[in-house]
Amino acid sequence: MKLIQNKNLIILMFLILTFNLSLSSQLLRRQLLKEIKHSPEVIGIHIIDIKKETSIRINSERPFYPASLIKLALVPTLMEKLNYEEYNLKDTFPLRKNLFGVDSKHIKRKHIGKYFSLENLLYYCFCLSDNNASNILAHYMTLNEINLNLIVYGFPDTSLKKLFLNKRQPGKNQISAKDASNILYFIYNEAEKGDSYAKYFLNLLKNNIYIWGIPYHIPRKVPIAHIVGMNSFVINDAAIVFLDKNPYIITVLINKVVSPKTAKSKIAKISKIAYAHFGTLAK
Repeated sequence: MKLIQNKNLIILMFLILTFNLSLSSQLLRRQLLKEIKHSPEVIGIHIIDIKKETSIRINSERPFYPASLIKLALVPTLMEKLNYEEYNLKDTFPLRKNLFGVDSKHIKRKHIGKYFSLENLLYYCFCLSDNNASNILAHYMTLNEINLNLIVYGFPDTSLKKLFLNKRQPGKNQISAKDASNILYFIYNEAEKGDSYAKYFLNLLKNNIYIWGIPYHIPRKVPIAHIVGMNSFVINDAAIVFLDKNPYIITVLINKVVSPKTAKSKIAKISKIAYAHFGTLAK
């Protein structure tokens, strides 16, 4: 009889805890909906509570135009090739004329024909968001292999159909907020299992130079691994926030942007709301 009472007490405590967590998540979702309610843009949000393996979704499975956020689509294939030793960080790849978009800080038209190490290309791509570096990586892995791996690894709403700034290629690139968060979750989990290349990619993303979005209102002492995508009508950001006791992943995609400055501020505000939520849970 006492055993049954104890078991019932445990079940009751579990239900109360689950109910409170559910209420907390619902409150965060309502706050986010309130924040974007009158927005003229199209917004997708996907947040993952890593410890509890739960998520908050707002328009999260809708395909969005990714801009440079599509660079995340390269990661599963890159990690596979590095882990199976098809690639080495010291391998070199040439910049061909058809892979060049516009001059960037490190890769310019005068460099057509030059070979770049994989190590440098990854730094340019994921830390500096260099489109020429991304084109070199995507071209030599092939778009077909990249897209096949996106399906195999479970990211069905994401596809890389054309190289950056290539108007002659048919099709369009797309990503969902859910897929962006899940790709980051994939990298995080592989790193937790000890995958050295997953840790390498996390380190690259922690050194992304753009701080206008998700990192903006978060204390600098909190490590953030993230990647952005932006042009005149797209402002996107996806991040792993390494909050000590409660790490989480957050993706905010904004398409049909009216004002890039306002859209960046909106992502920063959404991130601030999420950080306050997870910071409270961690106490």
